[in-house]
Amino acid sequence: MGKQAKIAVYLIIGIVLIASAFSDKTSKSPEDQSPNIATSIQAFEEARDNNESIWLLFRSETCQPCAEMMKTFNKIAPDYQGKVSFIAIDVDDDDNIELVREWKIQYVPSSFILDAEGNVSYEYIGIIPADDLKNELDKVVE
Repeated sequence: MGKQAKIAVYLIIGIVLIASAFSDKTSKSPEDQSPNIATSIQAFEEARDNNESIWLLFRSETCQPCAEMMKTFNKIAPDYQGKVSFIAIDVDDDDNIELVREWKIQYVPSSFILDAEGNVSYEYIGIIPADDLKNELDKVVE
């Protein structure tokens, strides 16, 4: 292969690598999404004001354990639709900084399950097995 062909190959590889680095990191596979999940501080305040049971998950897009928790979060959300509000809060979003401070989040993923009265019935830092999580959620379902 000639010198110009090698340079062209290296340029193409470089362009592909750069393009993949700047690709949309927010696109998710269908298993990573659920229409039943809220992601804003307003959703949390509304659920709390309506005396709903809540699973509050503090997470980050760059955290692998958080991605694992989001899979569980999305998988079981339909089972609790209308029973528990599932709210995922991105700790890296500046709009959520007050909520992150209020809950004193230092590590992610951090989960809090609140009953309808707003009492924390369960809290955990890290990955929670789905069965354990369902057991805890079942405790706050009315």
